[in-house]
Amino acid sequence: MTSIAGRTTQFKRVADSGKSVTFQFCPVCGSTVYWEAEGYPGLLAVAVESFADPDFPAPKHSVWEKTQHRWVEAFGELPVEHSN
Repeated sequence: MTSIAGRTTQFKRVADSGKSVTFQFCPVCGSTVYWEAEGYPGLLAVAVESFADPDFPAPKHSVWEKTQHRWVEAFGELPVEHSN
């Protein structure tokens, strides 16, 4: 069995399905660390940004495109800024 350690701040909301989703955030910076969905008991979703690996595999599918903001697609065309 996998265990989770450390402090998190929690936010629970109702998903489109009517079931709850509980998000766990870093209490210092507010980054999403993981979440659990009532509709998928026993499954824990870990935010990909939790892994400090630039070669982490790209997503294989996406969800909620029908309800996304129309400007979301524009992100792929934004210039990348590199910090020095």
